[in-house]
Amino acid sequence: MSGIISLIYKHKHSAPSPASPLYSERHASFSPSVMASEIFHARPSLFTWAINLVANHVHREIYDLTSKDNNVHLRASTNGRCADNVNLVTWEALGNFSIAGLCEKYKTCAPVSWHLTKSMTTSHKNGLVILKK
Repeated sequence: MSGIISLIYKHKHSAPSPASPLYSERHASFSPSVMASEIFHARPSLFTWAINLVANHVHREIYDLTSKDNNVHLRASTNGRCADNVNLVTWEALGNFSIAGLCEKYKTCAPVSWHLTKSMTTSHKNGLVILKK
């Protein structure tokens, strides 16, 4: 299926021509306010569909990572409410925090979010990641 979608996406007639009367498709390959089914040409429609699919997946990953049952929240106080179920901030809890541990958690529990974050923050040359010193 990916081969077929790639052929459709890369076809020379899948994108609107510069003379197309569909202004929104000529000037924006993605708009969060337009549904993919409302877009006439294949390339912007597929792009919008794919972005929305990934956005929904990332939203679920981040929600699962940050849900209150996942022990990622620390509170300064309980205000007298449910003191047994709340992780209060302590020096020990702060000492146990590490960026490396957080990265590992994202890599395993939210791989799509991790890949997108890494893609946006690293330098690339010819498709390869460049490590800067």
